[in-house]
Amino acid sequence: MFTPLPPLATGVATYSLRLILLTRDIIDWKVFFEEGSDPALLPADVMHAPLSTARTGDLPRSRVFMLGNSPECAGTAFALMEHRGCGVFHETVMHHMLRFCCLRDGRIDLYRRLLGFDYGPDAKAVERSLSRRMPPSSFDALLKRHPLVGSLVHASDPTVCLNAEAADALGRLSGGRRVFVVGHPLDPPAGPVLPPSALDSPVAGMVGGGHPGRNADVFVEALHILRSSGLPVSGALIGGGWPGDLPGWVTNTGRLDDARYQGWIRALSVAVDIRHPSCNETSGSLLEAMRAGVPAVLTDSGPFSRIDSGAVMRIPSPPDAKCLAAAIRRVLTDPALAAGLSAGGSRHAAAESSPERARSDWLRIAAMEPPPDPFTIPGPGSLAAALHDPPQGFSSAPRPDTGPSCWSFEGTVVLDPPPGRPVCLLSASGTGRAGSEPLQREPRVFELRGRVVLEGSGRVSQITWMEAR
Repeated sequence: MFTPLPPLATGVATYSLRLILLTRDIIDWKVFFEEGSDPALLPADVMHAPLSTARTGDLPRSRVFMLGNSPECAGTAFALMEHRGCGVFHETVMHHMLRFCCLRDGRIDLYRRLLGFDYGPDAKAVERSLSRRMPPSSFDALLKRHPLVGSLVHASDPTVCLNAEAADALGRLSGGRRVFVVGHPLDPPAGPVLPPSALDSPVAGMVGGGHPGRNADVFVEALHILRSSGLPVSGALIGGGWPGDLPGWVTNTGRLDDARYQGWIRALSVAVDIRHPSCNETSGSLLEAMRAGVPAVLTDSGPFSRIDSGAVMRIPSPPDAKCLAAAIRRVLTDPALAAGLSAGGSRHAAAESSPERARSDWLRIAAMEPPPDPFTIPGPGSLAAALHDPPQGFSSAPRPDTGPSCWSFEGTVVLDPPPGRPVCLLSASGTGRAGSEPLQREPRVFELRGRVVLEGSGRVSQITWMEAR
């Protein structure tokens, strides 16, 4: 497993450690950890090494990469593009992380290759649009409209994610390769420490890490509306990263140890999660609140839209302060509604976060036969001209103003299938033949079997080898 570990400030680190502890008796993990991780947190029987020491020739065939949209996951993302394997997408937007880390490390050429892979001739326009000055919330939304996830999906087989909404998004990019959904296990909430008893009025809270997409300003405005109408509700932002300029009736707890974190959650009368736009992430902090029986008000956005309607109250996206205030008021003033949401939320959290489900899901994935390695063509079983160097017999073609990036060939080029993957999906154009079929001026996708012989003159944008269907 390639992953960040605590104390790195990402939920991916917590998830990975929790998963290792749950499954080490059924899966023989070796962990390659990101810089800043504490490997002492791992059990003594789990082998580990810094991620920077991983070398392709020394790696097991089955490789798992834990991916999140934060700088703490960047080494894992770049390792997936280099080594290939099972990509575990904790969210389906990776642009924030890839852009920040490429620019921080002076790897602008890599960033532009990644943009070219996903957006082709539009890549330059996307880059220009992100170079303009704008408020953080607008910049966050723009990055989410351009998730920059294609290169990582391209390197993944199988692809794993944490909810059905993410599976749909990744499945559209996977080229027919396997996509699986797994659960999000939680630690037992041992010994919660409740906050001061002075919090005796209703408390509405947002739980987890703060960032522009969480819309804390809308939450605070909604509470102001309620308080102005005479409802004595206070607010809490539980976790790190939240804004500091807050009215006195909103508490910003900062990062907490687990006992105080669990205690603050249990002090809430209603949990609010109005993230928008969505990264299709499964929110561990929301599951914590629902497991504790706290009624939840959510935006009708991303995976939240698929939670059973008896488990949460939803408001439209993008969130509006007046609408949110009305939803919070209903939960706080209707005990029967609050009790129903509490029970439904607890049932949902139990189904998503049970250790038994995590063990079953991951045992199934660990038991799968990994893709053949190495392939007889360079790199993974799927190659794209926008991201990879030309295979033998091809040369680089100039980047077009329209259409996909391509390699070119002249004469005869032979592509041999990797073991167990006899079907080739070939995106090509030109004059001559691809196998027994004529090439055409306009690009098309050929489905060919066995050894592929290209003759004539042409351009190829993608080569994908698949199992027989």
